[in-house]
Amino acid sequence: MSSSSDRIPHIAIIGGGLGGFSLLMHLHRLGIPATLYERDESLATRSHLGGVLDIHYESGQRSLREAGLEEKWRQFAVPEGEDTKIFDSQGNMLYEDHGSNGPPPDEGEYDS
Repeated sequence: MSSSSDRIPHIAIIGGGLGGFSLLMHLHRLGIPATLYERDESLATRSHLGGVLDIHYESGQRSLREAGLEEKWRQFAVPEGEDTKIFDSQGNMLYEDHGSNGPPPDEGEYDS
């Protein structure tokens, strides 16, 4: 009979997005059994919903690369979606950047 410390837990992962799938691959590489549960039947199920997911190099992109998912992720990435626009409460544009610089350093409240 094995003790409870000898048993490897079986992990349930809820959600097949980038985070869930990345976690599944990392656990698989470590030999930890896991099951991924996803509600949607295909990628197209909710393709009309959603928005931009900002995955930074030093965090999310690293995880995807180490899980062996970087090439798959790049198939769905939209790198040209890097524009930043900041408006005040009247709709006047205070700042605009087309992906080269990012937002300005902390300049306080943008809404005047």
